[in-house]
Amino acid sequence: MDSRASGRRRAGTRAGAARRSCRVHDPAEVAASETDLRAELGELDAADAYWLPYAPPCTGDGAELGMFAVFEDIIGRTATFITNARYDAVVYTEALPALFDESSIFDVELDTSLPEGAARPGVLHLRSGAGGVSLRFPTYEAGHKVSVGAPRELAEDAEAWLAATGASAP
Repeated sequence: MDSRASGRRRAGTRAGAARRSCRVHDPAEVAASETDLRAELGELDAADAYWLPYAPPCTGDGAELGMFAVFEDIIGRTATFITNARYDAVVYTEALPALFDESSIFDVELDTSLPEGAARPGVLHLRSGAGGVSLRFPTYEAGHKVSVGAPRELAEDAEAWLAATGASAP
């Protein structure tokens, strides 16, 4: 299916336009899906992918260290904005700094004074042997769907962050 046309099709005719990722996937299915996406959207570096299957984090068997290593690689080349929704009952983002700190991969610092002048400051600095990155981490008086609970605030912060990263003009 042409991915550009999927938004113009009725929901009942869009089977296969998106995949659920909360199930165990056959490796051949994952490879075929990635091949289809690369054919439609263009090639990526060998270490990158358009779509990865679900993998449960923090299983307690040491697998989460692999997850942190992958995350460390990705954030080193990706500007990252994480919402800290105070009333989120799905993802307890207040625990992210401690989770990253416990990984033994990152030294973590939460700076609630940056960016300067922001109405909702919050920058999470992660440092490792490979260097360091800063993730935008503003707090919202909202639940899991920040775009519903604090849409204006999220839009303001996203616009400022995109301009600061060079992704858009101010």
